[in-house]
Amino acid sequence: LMHHFILKNCLAAANKNKGFDQNNNVGSMTLLNCTGYGNAAANYRIMKTLMAGQALTVTNCVSFDGGVELGPFAVQEKNGWMAPFVVGADDFSSLDFPSMAAPRKADGGLPDIDFMHLAPGSDLVDAGVPCGLPYSGAAPDLGAFENSESVAAGRETVGPGDLNLKQNFPNPFSAGGGSAYGGNPQTTIRFHLPRSGRVALTVYSVSGKETAVLMDGPMDAGAHEVRWRPGNIPSGIYFARLQSAGSSRTIKLMLQK
Repeated sequence: LMHHFILKNCLAAANKNKGFDQNNNVGSMTLLNCTGYGNAAANYRIMKTLMAGQALTVTNCVSFDGGVELGPFAVQEKNGWMAPFVVGADDFSSLDFPSMAAPRKADGGLPDIDFMHLAPGSDLVDAGVPCGLPYSGAAPDLGAFENSESVAAGRETVGPGDLNLKQNFPNPFSAGGGSAYGGNPQTTIRFHLPRSGRVALTVYSVSGKETAVLMDGPMDAGAHEVRWRPGNIPSGIYFARLQSAGSSRTIKLMLQK
């Protein structure tokens, strides 16, 4: 198959297999300011040799929590997996995947959410090279979303006194370590509340469907932990979302059976 395409400001997140996939295409492919996050097999995988005279160009792209596999023929510039960048969770204002399921606007536009937007202070801001797309700072940001100065100024960084959701343990999790619970798959989710208040801890599927409500009620400030035993739901990727006092945090859980 030989097709030619250009992807601009695209986001691929939480797919069961690959995010940006060649799919046997051997034509020219251009990826500009794209973001891949949490795709199970790889965030980017374009390895098959292209037809003579065709090119793969990848510029100003970002990958987090997933692999990047590009053939040696790829022409790359200023991507997040290249030196000197080291992409981490603190580079983003939100990793709240379920927020993607929010209703679209009346005109069909995407909802106004911070998911995968760069956080203020990230070294990915103003770190790209001009490639024909509009930008607001001294240089293009890396990834799918260009931060305006007004938006960046209005965002708050996460400090030690903020809501804190830790990665579940074990992860991935399966029946192998759960003998105390009858051999059923189970995992522990720990979090810290900076103040007392109502707390909701909810698990969602990759499609944004609510799968389990682990906590919904008042809790005291301090450290807490909740165990999740998912029962008969299928293996795959899930997201746990913690909400309290107008703030939210999200982690990715991987269930294997």
